[in-house]
Amino acid sequence: MVHLPVKYSVAAGLAVLLAGCATPADSAEPTEPPPGVTQAPATTSTPSAAPSPSADSATTTAAAAAPDCSVVNCVAITYDDGPSPLTNQLLDAYIQRGAVATFFVHGPKVANDPATVLRAFDAGMEIGNHSSNHPNLTLQSADVVAQELSDTQQEVAKVTGQAPRLLRPPYGETSATVNQIAGQQGLSVINWTDGPADWENRDAATVVNLTLARVRPGAIILMHDTHQWTVDAAPAIIDGLRQQGYELVTVSQLIGNPQPGQFYTDGQAPA
Repeated sequence: MVHLPVKYSVAAGLAVLLAGCATPADSAEPTEPPPGVTQAPATTSTPSAAPSPSADSATTTAAAAAPDCSVVNCVAITYDDGPSPLTNQLLDAYIQRGAVATFFVHGPKVANDPATVLRAFDAGMEIGNHSSNHPNLTLQSADVVAQELSDTQQEVAKVTGQAPRLLRPPYGETSATVNQIAGQQGLSVINWTDGPADWENRDAATVVNLTLARVRPGAIILMHDTHQWTVDAAPAIIDGLRQQGYELVTVSQLIGNPQPGQFYTDGQAPA
């Protein structure tokens, strides 16, 4: 489904929050969606021993008591394509503010940087599956799709003791077959409501302004933790959303009880 974003005015104070943010050089890492795609596609419906906690887990209470998103205005911020060398800086912003987000990761990157994934998990972030190699899953055989998902499921479970419950298909491209294979592995399929298109809007102020303008109750917001400008924008986004009355939650908290094999672009919102 496609939702028109609700426009909000952005507080002038955001400029102060962003003071000192550097505008980085262009990222060489591939991003998603492909150029020109700004909205999640309306795709087909579906057929129907644990690691020790890190020190960061004591610095956030965000995961302790999730709000009822059918009663209060909630939003789920999501980050794709990590973990990256920037992810710990992003985690600093969330942990310092007692906020949470959802990170859709690639299995090989998890294997290369398990400490960052464990830090995110212990701090109350949700860890989702973003495939192993970022192919368009709708163009792959069923066996390849199953392998892409299961490899990342296994890598995350090695680190956190839990396999992900959520799949963000690369490029937002999915199908009834992909959704069915995801469901067989216990995964719900999660696209997005809107976002700042941070693969083409490459400065922190724009990422902040677009995020705060496009948010609405129940929204799932797409960003990437592979861009310096997106990481620099995080403190002002968290603070700005709270000033607008939003609770920041994980995707599973926003949806309530996501079901394996089902496709979602948003979550609960007050009636």
